[in-house]
Amino acid sequence: MASWLSCRNTDETDGWINTVYYFMKHEELTEKIIKAFYKVYNTLGYGFLEKVYLNALLIELVIMGLDATKEKRVLVYYEGQVVGDYSADLTIENVVICETKTSEALCEGDEW
Repeated sequence: MASWLSCRNTDETDGWINTVYYFMKHEELTEKIIKAFYKVYNTLGYGFLEKVYLNALLIELVIMGLDATKEKRVLVYYEGQVVGDYSADLTIENVVICETKTSEALCEGDEW
């Protein structure tokens, strides 16, 4: 499923309201994944290695009824030719790749 997100500019000094629309692919699925993440994190807390959170997240996604696979091999193509492969931490419903990371603290490089 996909939907649109509308963001409006509240600066109306010029008499215009600017609206920007963002297309959010797989929004319902990603909301479920984020919900699963928060449940895992709130249950386990902080301080574990990445694999612990990965395994717990996989369990939670399956409990939620989602098709989740750990460390699935994905072929990478360029111009119709295989140029390598990639092992995704989690693939969910064969449409979302989820990479888990742990860190003691966030830094500027972690922001998007």
